[in-house]
Amino acid sequence: MTVLIVDDTPTIRLIASSVLKKSVQVLEAGNGPDAIALTQQHRPQLLLLDVMMPGMDGFEVAERLRTDPNTCDIPIIFVTAMTDHDSHIRGLALGAVDFLHKPINADILKVRVLNALEREHLRRESELYQRQLRESLEQLAQNSSMLEAIFDNPNEVKLVIDHKQSIVKTNQYGQELLSPVFGPLTGLSLCALGLTTLDGQPLSLDKVLTDQLLFDCCLNAKDGTAMSMAASVRPFTDQDGRSFHLLGLRDISGQLQLRQQKRAAEEARESLLHELTQQKHALDEHALVSITDRDGIITYVNSKFCATSGYTQEELLGQDHRIIKSGLHEPEFYADMLSTIYSGKTWTGELANRAKDGHIYWVSSTIVPWLDKEGSPVSFLAIRTNITDRILAKQQLIEAQQNQMQIAADIQNHLLFGLPPQNLRGISLACHSEGSEGIAGDFYHFQRFDDHTVDLLTGDVMGKGIAAALIAAGVKSAYDQALVKLMAGQRFNGAPPSVQAIANAMHADLMQELQHLGSFVTLTLLRANRQNNSITWVNAGHTPTLLARACTGEVLELLGENLPMGVLPDEQYVEHHTPMQEGDTLLLFSDGLSESVNQQGEQFGTERIKTLLKTGITKAAYPTMVVNSLRSVIHDHTDFSVTRDDSTVVALKFTPADEQTCFDQGAVRAEQHLDLPRELNKLTPLRYSIEAMCDSMSEEDTQMLVLAAFEAATNIVRHTPEKLKKAPLTAVLKRSEQGVSVELIHEGNTFVPTNPPNPDFSGNSFGGFGLYIIENAVDWVEYNDPMPGLAAIGLVA
Repeated sequence: MTVLIVDDTPTIRLIASSVLKKSVQVLEAGNGPDAIALTQQHRPQLLLLDVMMPGMDGFEVAERLRTDPNTCDIPIIFVTAMTDHDSHIRGLALGAVDFLHKPINADILKVRVLNALEREHLRRESELYQRQLRESLEQLAQNSSMLEAIFDNPNEVKLVIDHKQSIVKTNQYGQELLSPVFGPLTGLSLCALGLTTLDGQPLSLDKVLTDQLLFDCCLNAKDGTAMSMAASVRPFTDQDGRSFHLLGLRDISGQLQLRQQKRAAEEARESLLHELTQQKHALDEHALVSITDRDGIITYVNSKFCATSGYTQEELLGQDHRIIKSGLHEPEFYADMLSTIYSGKTWTGELANRAKDGHIYWVSSTIVPWLDKEGSPVSFLAIRTNITDRILAKQQLIEAQQNQMQIAADIQNHLLFGLPPQNLRGISLACHSEGSEGIAGDFYHFQRFDDHTVDLLTGDVMGKGIAAALIAAGVKSAYDQALVKLMAGQRFNGAPPSVQAIANAMHADLMQELQHLGSFVTLTLLRANRQNNSITWVNAGHTPTLLARACTGEVLELLGENLPMGVLPDEQYVEHHTPMQEGDTLLLFSDGLSESVNQQGEQFGTERIKTLLKTGITKAAYPTMVVNSLRSVIHDHTDFSVTRDDSTVVALKFTPADEQTCFDQGAVRAEQHLDLPRELNKLTPLRYSIEAMCDSMSEEDTQMLVLAAFEAATNIVRHTPEKLKKAPLTAVLKRSEQGVSVELIHEGNTFVPTNPPNPDFSGNSFGGFGLYIIENAVDWVEYNDPMPGLAAIGLVA
């Protein structure tokens, strides 16, 4: 048996292959076209097919295979993260024999694949058996063709009875009429037909075959079925001298039942009237019923309608339904309803109505048009069910879910994403994360050991939503626990344990729990040491870490060979060492960034990320700029559409060894990065940071710089388009021998004012004050675009 594994994620293919290759031959394909080519070439017995793939998805692959006679009957097991009803229906329509939901459980994968292969084997054997059976039946039909001349009456059952009173032959009509009741007739004893008189008295078979030529009788089956017949018997002898009787039977049930049907019709009419009366009573107790004429005038309402709406019958009859119109639906809603029912079709939907006292109530409504002979509606029957309680409960549930997601997001911000350490010498950090469902299965974590050493843990949990976020929190906790346990060991003598030791300790703690949860985690654990200018890292199935060399502009991919945590219990994680130089930049990211797709289904890709990183090296950009620029260009690529997957990025740069990433009272080259929300009432931290940076300047110069920075920041916030409201505004503060500079960097287009107007100080008009303040409050102003997708204004005082 051969199984073709189709998935655009190498990790998934590796897991599935490692599980199945001991039992079956395994082929692998990373995209739809390769899958089709391998299927046509090797014709595997089963496809394990991922649904969500770039370019050609799994459903399209299945459709193309079904149109090819050579591959149309190959069974398919879809592997998908989608659990919605429509996706399952579409998969089954394409011939899927099973579904596997991500994350994949290795044991379930193996059992379901082997079961599907076994079913395919049995299906093919069954087809062979059925073909042989058909051939045998065709041969038998040819041998019995001579009987067709004898039994030439298509309206009469004819049975040949031998001397043992057994049926030896019958005509086609007899088979069609009697076989469904008595089973196969040939070889059946005549007594099995249960011959009686019409009033139920048993008939002697000897007497029937000897004396009676014409008589009426009844055939009685064991299941109680009775068939009234007019019978005739004729003896005959074949050419070999054997004696037979030809029994002819003609169905007279219709004649006998005619009188019974007439009597039964009268009884049914009375019963139906009684049933309709009961149904109307039940309907009136449950539903709001109204009838309107073709012009929409109400001609009938039941008591339930009146009780719910608060109107009396007298107030409703002769009115149209505008009397209970709520005003909550758009005109297009009512236009669609009228178009449907006036075209003779039934309309169903949920509708908000307004009662006489003004309160709103919701109904599930079905409007059925009554049509004349020409198919035009003459009146309309509306049956409505009060669903107000369900609608209110649904709204409350939505609000509760939104509150739950907000609480989860708040918890996540504290548990999964901490601020990078800001007191490292020669190391600058920046990070960002976005969850596809508001909260993410991605995570990052920082551990500072001293002024020049920091651990960076980033990863991605299989899956999305709250469950993935909780697992991610557990992974971070496992790192902390592993670090504490290893630090407590005497062999380390107080020094940080190796990255390799921490990774293996985490795996030992997480393996059993991850298998129990049916999940796994890809991660990178990286230690940056500015003192010896190196990084040490372990990659557990995660996306490659990109290293941009400042001296050459080259971008390298750092990717280990270890599997994700939670896949194999005996996996041993191995660390790697790479030298670093001042100005080198590292970028760690999840596949949610590289696999972001645009409207045409094109992925952003790793190469675009490398190009942006090279630009950052060229412009000596600090990590905050790199992260903001990457987020901006990906937003442009996807046109701000909702991402399919969580996305996380962390940037690390080796800066001059005497530079700190936060304000230091004694450092001349101190630098501070400050991310601010684009909200006017949340810009206060900018004031405090500028005042702290300007402690050696005069109060007047300090306040003028604060004034200019606030005016510039306010302009940026006020002119932010809606789609960029959630993008941060980054302030970079530096102090040098020449003074203090403030650079405000934001996603958007560069704004360079041309001939700004002078403000009208007479008070007769407004305008020009903001640019005037910025130009005259500081020594120097510069507008630029520091990185792709970013704009900046620099102020120096």
